[in-house]
This record gives sequence, structure tokens and C-alpha cells, in this order.
Amino acid sequence: MGRCHTLPSYWKHANEGSPMTNEYFDAEDEIFSDMDAPVDLVGIRRGLETIAESIATGAIGKTEYFQGADVLITPVTRPDAGGPFSDYLEVITEYPAQVSWLFFQLRDCFESFCNFQNKYWFYATLAEATNVAISAQTPAPHEDLLTTLEGPLRAAFHIHAALARSGIADA
Repeated sequence: MGRCHTLPSYWKHANEGSPMTNEYFDAEDEIFSDMDAPVDLVGIRRGLETIAESIATGAIGKTEYFQGADVLITPVTRPDAGGPFSDYLEVITEYPAQVSWLFFQLRDCFESFCNFQNKYWFYATLAEATNVAISAQTPAPHEDLLTTLEGPLRAAFHIHAALARSGIADA
């Protein structure tokens, strides 16, 4: 059995805001105004809490590496700098299978929000938050998995809070 971790308070109280809210959500009005269907805020919140609990209890899955919406999660820098993925935002991590698992979990959680237009913003926000979490760990010799996963999970809770503030609600 995995070791149990205490959930950071922001996972349960993301609506209280943080410096990240302003940094990552300058475009939220434009992103959210394009919504043509109701967003299941209750379902998203439940999904986020389930994901956070899974991480806290060590029930972290592994999947194929995430690649989509101009984001690529990989263990190494791609040598094909001019290749078909040259414009992708890379997340280079010691834990690509676990970070990819989290991205897939968040994709499913935000299914009622993501569409063909805003998915690029959504995944770029998660990728940037992951990269910030990874770079904040340097010069440590190795990445800490929980600290790495904290970045995109925190961003997801902030996206939920921003959606709630925007007035988008269930039909």
C-alpha cells in the first residue's frame, strides 16, 4: 500500500485565490465566453477531489505519454527540433507516465468544459503549471513525483474556481 499524504489545504480551498489565479487566468473571460453548453461544476469538483485523494493515498496510475492540444509529455527533449512536434509545449519529466495519467484524469474530469477551441488553453495551462512545479525543484538531483503532480492539479482546481466565478453553471 502507498504511503498516505495529507492533502494540501489549497486542494480543498482553491476558491480563496493565490498569485497563480491572476498569472494563469488573464484570458478566462474570453475562454469562458465561448462556452455554448453548461459546465458540470459539481461533477468537476467531485472529480478533482477524487483525483487529489488518489494522489494523496499513493494510487497514482501510469499511462502512455500524453500528446495532444499542442502539448507533449516526455522523459527527454526530442531530437527532432524541426519535426512535426516543433510547436508543441513540452513537459520533460522523470515521471512522464504518471504526469500523463494525471492529464488524462483531468481531461475526463473537465469533459463538460473542454471543447475544440479551449482545449489548447486548458492543456497549455496544465503543462505550464507542471513545468513551473518541475523547475521549482531544481537544483535537486531528482524530481519529486508529488511536487510535480501538485502543479497541474493546483491549476485544475484554479480553473474550477475561475469557472465558478464566471457564472457558468449547470443547466
